[in-house]
Amino acid sequence: MSTNKYKNVFYRLSGIAALASALIMSCTTSSFAREDDNLLAVKEDCAASRYNVLVLEHNPPFSWVQQVDISGTTKAHGIGVYILEELLSEANIPKKYIVMKATETRDDLEFQTWRKPVDTAVGIQYYPGLSSDIQDNFLHPAYMSNPIVAVFAKGKDKKYKKPSDLANMTGAYIKSDHIDFLFSKEMYLSSVDSVKEAFETLLTGKVDYILMGFYTATMEAAKYKITDKLTITEKPLRRVENFLTLNQNRICKVFTDDFNARIKEISKDKVKMGNLLYRAYQEYEEQTKSYPALNIPEPTDVDKDDEF
Repeated sequence: MSTNKYKNVFYRLSGIAALASALIMSCTTSSFAREDDNLLAVKEDCAASRYNVLVLEHNPPFSWVQQVDISGTTKAHGIGVYILEELLSEANIPKKYIVMKATETRDDLEFQTWRKPVDTAVGIQYYPGLSSDIQDNFLHPAYMSNPIVAVFAKGKDKKYKKPSDLANMTGAYIKSDHIDFLFSKEMYLSSVDSVKEAFETLLTGKVDYILMGFYTATMEAAKYKITDKLTITEKPLRRVENFLTLNQNRICKVFTDDFNARIKEISKDKVKMGNLLYRAYQEYEEQTKSYPALNIPEPTDVDKDDEF
């Protein structure tokens, strides 16, 4: 799949309506409305403080970090990062990134987000069971949906005609995605620790399919050079909403209404969101082009029979 097609697929899967042309034009030079002196003073205090952004280490295309030099300096990427940086630039707020490691758990997320001095968390998806402390700090609306799809080894999807067919198959999901709440009562699912393990589990025939976000699946398949070994379905089984957060216990909460308004404008701009997705694909592809291919031997029927 070419990077140009990614934008086209986004238009089909995102569920985001396009803005009218006049509204799009009016938003290109957006600025925050005039406010009273007290509110402006608080906003100036926010801009003068250290604005801490918690970014998930590996959650493409929504957020990920790249080590840019041997000293460990990192640069944040992803659609959520791009949107947040636009908001902070408009408000003239400097930022500092705090990285949440991919190995950290749901409890670590809740601890880092609200018990440390974090103003915004990037790459947060809503799922049943997510702490109300985090949900109370969501900026609204969600800036993008993450369509969850079934991924099969090439040629192994012939029995899949409709979502209910998955109930008769074995599947896997990545623990950090927290999508077990959405599917566990309907299907037999096991969990794995990483994208790499998910692909290995699938391509060695240990499961019939894996559940992943469509965008993540296509990006990671390209990274591991296995796109031609997979069938990534395009019909969403579920959609998971992605949010930015703004800590309501920190001084910069004064920007909540401004940020909500801008996120609403940006997320409704279908062209802009398509371009942000395209940018994320391009940047991730460039950063991972030298990544070694995942070399998996073809599974045999005997191997699969032995597994179960």
